[in-house]
Amino acid sequence: MIDVMNIKCPHCNHDFAVDIYVGEESCNHNASLTRRTTQHINWEEISSEIEHGYAAAILSIGDTISFQLKNGKQASVSVAAINPYSQNSVAFAFDDLLWQKAMNQRDTNRGGWAHSNMADILENEILPLLPDELVAVIKPRTIVQNLSGTRYERTSKLWLPSRTEVFGEHENYKECDFGDIHFPLFKTEKSRVKALEDGTTEWYWLRSPVVGNSTGFWDVYYGGGGYSYSASGAGGVCPCFIIGKSDEEDVA
Repeated sequence: MIDVMNIKCPHCNHDFAVDIYVGEESCNHNASLTRRTTQHINWEEISSEIEHGYAAAILSIGDTISFQLKNGKQASVSVAAINPYSQNSVAFAFDDLLWQKAMNQRDTNRGGWAHSNMADILENEILPLLPDELVAVIKPRTIVQNLSGTRYERTSKLWLPSRTEVFGEHENYKECDFGDIHFPLFKTEKSRVKALEDGTTEWYWLRSPVVGNSTGFWDVYYGGGGYSYSASGAGGVCPCFIIGKSDEEDVA
């Protein structure tokens, strides 16, 4: 039998609901039932728990948080990685492709992510749509890319995942995806598939330029595999962000 028990956080005294099994176990089990619980919490509380080191106690990879954008659309994000680039931090990724945009107006990846139109779109068009209380707790992240001997940096609150964060490390992309790690949320092809608002699966952009190519960026194709596309194509947009301590704070 499954029951629900409330566990009180030692830091903020907030109650978190968890599933527990009670009663005698049957020897005739031939199937497993998984139940999800829903709890109401605000972004400030989530941020506080993460910053005080309780991320793993209240969140798991794949946990989803739903909220409303300022344009009235419903959105949700999933836990992509816990403590990815600094302690007491959590990376989140949008679940659905609420936007379709071109990476650049022309077919060029010159300047990488830092100089892309997409980075401007996330900062100037999409970030303002997020609830103010969420924007207030997102930590800026500095993205570094070394391309053809030139180092490019951009610090922002929203960013697209890199090839490494989605598909894992590759020798050719150590410099392009400088310092990145593989996010557990994207460990399988199935987990990488995303859809538009109407449920239709669609490919979406990654921020990594194609090494040895001057026109394209990597993307995640319909079935969850990797592909590349010319920068002027309109692809799905999967913003990511970090709540908790930033990499700069951790170094300090």
